[in-house]
Amino acid sequence: MKRIAVWGIGSIGASLAARIEQAGLAPTLIARPAAAALINEKGLENRTAGKSVIVRPRCVSDTREAGPQDLVLITVKAHSGPALMPQLAPLLDANTTVVSLVNGLPWWYFGPGEKSGAAQGASGGAAHGPFEAVDPGGAQWNAIGPARTLGAVVKHVAHMNAPNIVAEGGKGLFIFGELDGRISPRLEAVCEILNKAGYASKASADIRNDVWQKLLGNISSGPVAALTRSSVSGCLSTPGLRSIGRRLLMESKAVAEALGVVLDVDPEERLDEAARLGSHKPSMLQDVEAGRRLEVEAMVGAVTALGQRTGVPTPTVDDILAMTRMLDQSLST
Repeated sequence: MKRIAVWGIGSIGASLAARIEQAGLAPTLIARPAAAALINEKGLENRTAGKSVIVRPRCVSDTREAGPQDLVLITVKAHSGPALMPQLAPLLDANTTVVSLVNGLPWWYFGPGEKSGAAQGASGGAAHGPFEAVDPGGAQWNAIGPARTLGAVVKHVAHMNAPNIVAEGGKGLFIFGELDGRISPRLEAVCEILNKAGYASKASADIRNDVWQKLLGNISSGPVAALTRSSVSGCLSTPGLRSIGRRLLMESKAVAEALGVVLDVDPEERLDEAARLGSHKPSMLQDVEAGRRLEVEAMVGAVTALGQRTGVPTPTVDDILAMTRMLDQSLST
């Protein structure tokens, strides 16, 4: 895979573009016009471990300028993905692999390898096909298609200090997997690219399990942190808020298990692990403070939707969903 595009200039996209460029792999960064102009003028600065490196990846604002790619890493927020799809075609040829690096439950969830008959539940819908809760109208399902995609989970701390400056903490871990669990040549090739860029990477034989493992951490503290403007440790050290986090985790775990996902998770240990992050601000709180739209549907609404499909009650998730949707609306008006 020699032609690599990174689409989106948030913290993960900027980190990937900077590190892949440093590794000599010459990525193309696709950003909005103002961000592209800034990066082309001043470069992209990566700050990590007390060091600062400025790189100058090729940066365009029009996918037609980028042209066909071997690998497209889409790094925009989950709710922004569908709107990009009309611009996707110029990046594709017969062998292009597209990876959506998002939080929460992904658009491809009911692609090959999802074996749970419980996917057909009270709300109807086929077990395999678009996941409307996070991909309205099947925009990503139809434009990308499950055959082109690898599933992915990102575990990396990074934030933007300025539109062309990304600050990172730690090495970062990226987990990739074929939807049907195969360890394929393209899966190994993507992991090798991330390794060359200085990250840790892992090829997973059960990417849905990895997605749920991360979601349990996200949902147990992220929405509550956003609603209360508290750090992870602040939420999980407050008895009433910890109780809400525990219920969010347990209800989500029950939904996953109804879909056939086996999660060996001790709730208290998982909450303690998250609390050790200290004053860390989860992505949803960072978005609130920046006045950005929240990944409500992928991180919370999708669990409610799957609870309805599988017949699993999710009362706490449903209540938090109503509140975070209202919060999200206040940020978008």
